[in-house]
Amino acid sequence: MRDIRLCMRDDALRVLKLSRKYELGVEIQYFKDPKFNYEEFKYKKLCENVRNRSLHAPFGDLSFGSVDPLLREVFLKRVTNAYRQAEKYGFTDVIIHHGYVPNTSPPNKWLKRSIKFWNQNIGRFQKAPRICIENMLDRDYGILRELIDSIDNKKMRICLDIGHAHCFSEKNVLEWIKGLNQRIGYVHMHNNYGIYDEHNAISNGNIQYVKVLEYLNMYAPNSILAIETRGVELEASIIFLREWGML
Repeated sequence: MRDIRLCMRDDALRVLKLSRKYELGVEIQYFKDPKFNYEEFKYKKLCENVRNRSLHAPFGDLSFGSVDPLLREVFLKRVTNAYRQAEKYGFTDVIIHHGYVPNTSPPNKWLKRSIKFWNQNIGRFQKAPRICIENMLDRDYGILRELIDSIDNKKMRICLDIGHAHCFSEKNVLEWIKGLNQRIGYVHMHNNYGIYDEHNAISNGNIQYVKVLEYLNMYAPNSILAIETRGVELEASIIFLREWGML
């Protein structure tokens, strides 16, 4: 069956109970806070009972393609720290944001800086955890595709956030899946109505998830699926996936 994980965004105990009930993995998003201390996390021992675990690295005000070299250094420190924790505690994937905001920097220059950044620093990230770069405000998938294809690390993949692609992009979500295909290693799943990034249940919005699942099975069959809805809507999304044969 597919590797499916629940994003732990707020209600940790609810997520852990659902993880145990349905035998699903977790993505711990508390790591987004640079001050988060996993050793002091109340539910650390319960998390360690979950077999498949990933973490979301800090992303606030960070961009590895920044024009400012000092800001690129800050990004490197943040992602290196997250990666070392993933190594230490047995997380399989580290989710990061690229930080690019359309119309704030010429795309070709941002891409050139980003490729240089990763190829200079990729030696830090060669061990077991895999880095997955998530789309945010991207108008299309071209920059991410070229970035992944230009980095000298075949493990690095894209985290395709379906809700972000639907809400912020000029291209249909299905075009994203087909265009990125097996570069997609990880998927954030939530729904919206194409206006706001609402993180609704998979069935609550106008993204046609039956077709999305069909395309993911066709073009990115080995990708991890992570449900990133509000805590109260997690179980409805799990049931939706179960009804369509994903678990």
